[in-house]
Amino acid sequence: MSATRPVIALTLGDPAGIGPELIARLVAEPEQFAETHSVLVGDQWLWEQGQRQAGLFTQLPRVASFAEAREHEGLSLMLVESVAQQEVTLAEESAACGASTLAVLSRCLEAAQNEEVDAICFAPLNKLSMKKG
Repeated sequence: MSATRPVIALTLGDPAGIGPELIARLVAEPEQFAETHSVLVGDQWLWEQGQRQAGLFTQLPRVASFAEAREHEGLSLMLVESVAQQEVTLAEESAACGASTLAVLSRCLEAAQNEEVDAICFAPLNKLSMKKG
């Protein structure tokens, strides 16, 4: 674990929900991450959609692992492929969205268990979708 700057995994939440937009708004305030090595974990298309919904666009350095994120000050982006865009309908629960949420959370939880991240922060989740997933 980092003694001075924690590594925080940040997820986009449920793909059909408000999480991606909320995270885009949070990420647009880089001072929020100045004292961390934070990594946004999510699908490329979902991150882009959240930014479009928020009307805010932030370029993030990409990393391939949580260990690589520890090398970046501030926020970086680790892409995953957890759900296809055509499987998601905004504001509707679904097994695909639940499986996506669970896959990203599982990846972050495994990183926490392996002491690759110090904390996990997630955007709103849909429990019914997760149950279906």
